[in-house]
Amino acid sequence: MKVIGERNVPEYQAPLPSKRKAKILIDELSAGTKNLAVGIATYPPGEKAEAHTHDGEEIMYFLKGKGLLETPEGKFSVQKGDSLIAYAQEPHSVENTGDQDMVFLFVFCPPGTEKAIRKNWKLVSGKR
Repeated sequence: MKVIGERNVPEYQAPLPSKRKAKILIDELSAGTKNLAVGIATYPPGEKAEAHTHDGEEIMYFLKGKGLLETPEGKFSVQKGDSLIAYAQEPHSVENTGDQDMVFLFVFCPPGTEKAIRKNWKLVSGKR
């Protein structure tokens, strides 16, 4: 078992002009996991992740704020307490439509996307 505090993990910012931030809580690098990665994302008001896909599934659980999820099947409002799953190769975008930060826990299974965050996003606090 391993306990990892959010305060002890690095924070990354998406490439400019985006102001989205993410912390990778649990992955192979931080905890030795081979089958999943877990993190927390923060989207300021108006921020949006454009449509994208993942090789595996992504689960999101919304901790704060509200937003809009868009998939080929339609648009879905999300808010604190909601969860969703984006299946492998399912295009989706997420946008903060509220007036406060939208914060959500994300799980990648299998892992992989978190490696791109560590590699391509700017480190804004902590150590890689």
